[in-house]
Parts: sequence; C-alpha cells; structure tokens
Amino acid sequence: MADDKSVRVATWATMMELYYKKPSGEVTMTDANSGLTVYWFGRLPTNVDHLSDLPAGFRMTAGNPFRTSGGDALDQHITHLCPYISGSPETPAFPDFKKYPQCNTIRMQVYFPSCWDCKNVDSSDHQSHVAYPIDGKCPSTHPCAIPTLFMESYNSFSGTGFPGSGQIMLANGDTTGYGFHGDFVNGFSTASGGTKSLLVRGLEDCADALNSAAGVAAACNLWPKSDQKCSAIGDIVNEDIGQGHYIPKLPGNNPAAAGYVEKATIRSVALSVPSGWQKLGCYADPANSKTLKDTYTRGLTSLTLETCLASCAAKGFKYAGVEWSQECACANSITSGSSLVADGQCPMSCAGLTFGATGAGYCGGSNTMTIYQATGAVSSVAANANAVLSTVSSTLRPTATQTTSSSASPATTTLATDDNDYELVCTRVKKSTLRR
Repeated sequence: MADDKSVRVATWATMMELYYKKPSGEVTMTDANSGLTVYWFGRLPTNVDHLSDLPAGFRMTAGNPFRTSGGDALDQHITHLCPYISGSPETPAFPDFKKYPQCNTIRMQVYFPSCWDCKNVDSSDHQSHVAYPIDGKCPSTHPCAIPTLFMESYNSFSGTGFPGSGQIMLANGDTTGYGFHGDFVNGFSTASGGTKSLLVRGLEDCADALNSAAGVAAACNLWPKSDQKCSAIGDIVNEDIGQGHYIPKLPGNNPAAAGYVEKATIRSVALSVPSGWQKLGCYADPANSKTLKDTYTRGLTSLTLETCLASCAAKGFKYAGVEWSQECACANSITSGSSLVADGQCPMSCAGLTFGATGAGYCGGSNTMTIYQATGAVSSVAANANAVLSTVSSTLRPTATQTTSSSASPATTTLATDDNDYELVCTRVKKSTLRR
C-alpha cells in the first residue's frame, strides 16, 4: 500500500442540483448554503463480521433520475425535509409546502447501498452489483459489507418567492423530488498485501476519536490532512448552469419534452496565466487585512484573470490578486503577515468562468488570495493590457447589488459588504445578494 503521506482522498461523489423556476420560465440554481456534506459509516450488517475494501475502479449510483412516484424501497434511502421547520418529516418527495409554507430551505439526502457482490466493480446499470441491507442483513447475493456512504445538501430558495410563486425542480426537470439521486466513483487508496485500505482502517481504528470529534475526519491520525482539494481534472461541458443568475432554460437537454435540445461543447479546464505575469501562489490574508490592499474591488460577477490583471497593469501596479472568485486586488507590495499556503486553499474558479475551469487555485478562496506578479516592466505590461481592457466595461458589468466604484478601485464596480458575509463552499461562493 502507498505510504500514508502520499495518499490523498480523491473520491468523486455528486448529487443533483436543485433549481428554482420563475413563473416567467427562467431558472436559477438554488443556493447550496452549506455545500455538500459527505459521511462515511462503518456500520456492519448483522450477518457480516467485517468491512470489505472498495476496489480500484469501483462505482455505483443511488436512486433513479426517472422515478416520479414512491412506494418502493428507495423511499427509505432518498429523502427530503425542511431542516428548520419543527415537525417536518423526511419524505421521498419534496416537502409538502402547503403544510409548511415557511419552508425556504430543504435538505436533500441520499444513502448509498452498503452490500456488494464481492467481485464486480461496476454493472451496466451501476446498481446491480450492490444492494441495500434487508432487515439489517446483506442479501445472500451481495454478502460483502462496504462502508456506508451518505450525502446531504442544504438548498435555500429564500428570496425567490417560493413557496407561493414559481416552483423548484431538480436539474433533470423533476418537480416531484422522487428522481433525486447520487453518483460515486472510488478514488480512495486500495488495500494490498493483506492490509486494509486507509478508509476501512480509519473507520475501524478511529471510531472513538471520530465519535468524540462529531465525525470530523481530521480527528483520525491515519488519514492525510488534505482539505479544499476540489479541482477539476480533464475537460468539462462549456455551458452556463445558472449559478448566481437566471438562465432561459435548464442546462443541457433537460427536459427534452419541452423542446430544449442542444449539443454541448467541451472546453478544457486548463487556464493559462496571461502574458506578462507569473503566478506566485495562494496566500492567506493576515488578520484583519488583505494580502494586497492598495485597491480592492468586490462584486465582479464576471471576473476573469485577464480583466483583473489588465486592470492592475493599467494602474501601474506590480502585483494583482483574486479572492472569493469575484474580487480583484492590486498593490506594489505584499502585506506583512501574509503567508504562502497550499494551492488547494485557493480552490475557487473565476466568477467569469462559472461553467469553465473549476478549482485549480486560479481565483482565490475564503480569505485566501491567488497572487500574480508582473514579469516585466510595469509600463510594458500595462501597454499589453489595452486589448483586454477594451472589454472590461462590459465584462465587469454592475448588477442591482453593486454600487459605483470609488476612485481608488481599479475596475468599474464594487460591492459594499463585510468580508465575513462570504462563505466558502468547495469551489463555490455563497452570497445571497449575488445569486439573485
């Protein structure tokens, strides 16, 4: 087995996004105000005495995106509830909003199968090789117990008018909630030479420590300490998904019955640093200050590296930085007390690339700033910025939540708000006024 220090949790797990649809038909992604939380449990069925490791290449799905009614076994494993409304039950469909009209946040949750056929890493439907326990026991066809995966996501539609106007729906067009589902692809280290994997070892050997720490993974000293590593690898679909703004229809071909059929294009997640600049890395802001602070502009909801760096170059600044995905800073020196940290602490994509690169450390994070330095004479870099700056006025367009920039700001807009109003959720910025 690989040395513990070289192992990183590289598991891919996803859940369907929730959208709000206006009465006029436009849709926007709801605010995932607590992100996606993933839990692993080491629970054993009563007829199995040990956990089996997840093999390399193992994958599975939970739920059925084409499901439109309940009454089957999935009712126990795919559920929703209003977490802030007393008495709201867990239901396989969306909550009863007529009964709970104050519900403006729902928690969507998925339990994955925890019994395995002991041999197949996948199946044609991604489900036949796994099964749920029946009466606390693994069925004879799936006698191996694997760690139990549970995922939940809080989704707020506060401020949209729902319940009352419009409707919520899953990304596939499902307005019932029954079609909610999740996907899992294993990226954990695998066992070899008669040993157990780090996942199983942690669940078995760190049970007391994890329970005492309310399940926080860092409490297990067997597991590598690697957080915020949410970087995309490979090509992704080049499509606006309505994150933080309204789009005419649901992304992709959903729902096809409504006549929305389009062929997606693909783009690479790789970003290149604009000519005349070099990336210095990810810096943690000093207490009560900013790594770069000569100018600092917020609320740039279409920010790209080119527009930020060109703006700083035009003002003659030596350094440029991007934070919170949509904030551009310029300075001629790095503030004392700033510290270089791992690139994974700057996981955010640039706001202008919502459906482009995700993660990769290009546009900062939660009180962390990705810093770039001019590689040549500042005057030369500024001269090369003219072509980019010609598009800044349209790219960095103000919205209803923004105010006119002060004279010290390097670009055209700013947002008057306290930094603490922002919250990092993997590669996404959560801020209600920026999402509506």
